Amino acid sequence: MVKINTVKTMTSAAQAMYAMLQYTDKKHLSLSEIMGYSSHAFRMNIHPESVSPAGPTMFAPYELVSQNLKTLGVYTLTRSEFTPLSNKDLADTIRMAESRIDTGVPVISWDLFSPEFGLIYGYDHGQQVFYAKDMKKDNIIKYSELNERASSHLFLCGFFDSVPKSTPIMFRDALKKIIEHADGKSPFASFEYKHGLAGYDAWIHAFQTRKIDAFGNAYNIAVVGDARKHGSHFLTILTENWDASTILDQQVIEVLTEAKELYSKVASCFEQLGKLFPFPRGGEPNDHATSQKAIELLQHAYEWERKGIEDLRRLESLLEQYVDNNYMNPYLIKRNFEFAGIKHHAHCDEIDSHAEKQMYELMKRDNSIVSRITNIKLLAYKSSQTGDEEKISYVVARPVSFKPYNLPNDMQYFIMEHNYAAIRVKMKEKKQGYETLKNWMLQQGIEENANTYTIEFIRPPQHQSTEEDVEIYVPVNENSGR
Repeated sequence: MVKINTVKTMTSAAQAMYAMLQYTDKKHLSLSEIMGYSSHAFRMNIHPESVSPAGPTMFAPYELVSQNLKTLGVYTLTRSEFTPLSNKDLADTIRMAESRIDTGVPVISWDLFSPEFGLIYGYDHGQQVFYAKDMKKDNIIKYSELNERASSHLFLCGFFDSVPKSTPIMFRDALKKIIEHADGKSPFASFEYKHGLAGYDAWIHAFQTRKIDAFGNAYNIAVVGDARKHGSHFLTILTENWDASTILDQQVIEVLTEAKELYSKVASCFEQLGKLFPFPRGGEPNDHATSQKAIELLQHAYEWERKGIEDLRRLESLLEQYVDNNYMNPYLIKRNFEFAGIKHHAHCDEIDSHAEKQMYELMKRDNSIVSRITNIKLLAYKSSQTGDEEKISYVVARPVSFKPYNLPNDMQYFIMEHNYAAIRVKMKEKKQGYETLKNWMLQQGIEENANTYTIEFIRPPQHQSTEEDVEIYVPVNENSGR
């Protein structure tokens, strides 16, 4: 039996994600689930000569953290820049981090006190310091020291928003990343390294040439071994908790059961490798007899994992048949919106084409909005009466992380907090979404508040094969509804 520490991992990106999510609606997810859904439980990245200790982190931090959080339905604001930043850019970055901490959720960062991921969990603006913690220590970092990272790179990832995602849909989205990585097709990987299944050949080659860095080899074994233990545990959790009410569910459980057994065998191989090359001492990876034993274990692990990936491909195909029940499902929510944009007017029958054109024009010049959130668009509108003629007053905008400054004369900053009836739809289903939401409001006795703006919150697609999400927020009167 492979033993696993279910509250710690050698993968600091996932550890930081897990710590951040304890302050959100996703706090119910275990560390093994975070490791699995984020794809970290199934990663490997090996230098084919030295097995460098840099392998596990030779990906863009944005991909390791920010993109993987999207799989969980968590949207973030990220700054990932080479340092030093200009005084203005540094000041804006600090304001962004402070605004995220003010939401009550810590910020994930890289290279705080060691070349690992950690958290910035507080600040003292008067003292000009952040409070931060990583695997090495818990201490303060001066604002100015953000420009003095050892890696010459500043990465900050702050919580912005969270949307509901069911287990099948999270798992489906995770599998796309897991399989992409296994096939060696990650767009963020270093050319010098081999990731996914190709990492096994690179590792075996390194043992054959006997130029291995002992520390790097032991570190990679510890990281990959820990990951596969979490991967096996993740698949076990899914197997035990999956609803078995349909034939499709039962097919998923059958494949999950096989996959978890395969990954348990992979984890066992790495547990044996860890005994040969204990971290951090490293053992003797370039000794002939020891290297031969290591090659045999890697070959076994490769065969088990290759079969495991085939199971994951089958699971991806099965999960494509599930319907995301978070769409077309009305609900009530109190929500705060901050955005910057331009106000326009249009006739009711012209609103769609008119707003689309104005949104395009805004996006060509939205870099003038200092704190804009570039991957999300927002449309706010309400009816207005001019004489006998009804028009639509609307705003095309970008959400912002803090109140922008030096906006052009035609742009405005808006902040709105209200009770809304809301629904989430795909762009092509927007008209149907409005009809569903209005019918639901009528049935529930919920009255629309015509004095404030209806909001369309437009998110980019999760994958190239999908389309934009639209969250529709219709303002409602206080105390209305049953």
